[in-house]
Amino acid sequence: LDFWATWCGPCKAAMPSIQKLHEKFADKAVTIIGVNCWEDKAETAIKYMDNKKYTYTLLLKGDDLAKEYGISGIPTLILIGKDGNVLHTGVGFAPEEEENLAKLIEAELAK
Repeated sequence: LDFWATWCGPCKAAMPSIQKLHEKFADKAVTIIGVNCWEDKAETAIKYMDNKKYTYTLLLKGDDLAKEYGISGIPTLILIGKDGNVLHTGVGFAPEEEENLAKLIEAELAK
């Protein structure tokens, strides 16, 4: 889960890496979901994803889900394992995060 908003610069900077993860694991039992939250209009998020040609799943109006997960800042990335438990939570996004997430996903798939 990638909690994000169009007005969040670091969120937008992370999205190319999220797209790469989506493409890398497209043929595996992995679902990448962008959870748009704290956005004035849902159409803004749809338009942004379309314009950037991001093809991973988009969940709109994710404010309640963000609250359920205790999200206080974005971007926040949450990796959920096969058993439904949270494997990793990361706030913010650094270039090495894409590689770290890929390794965690591969380890989970290998189980």
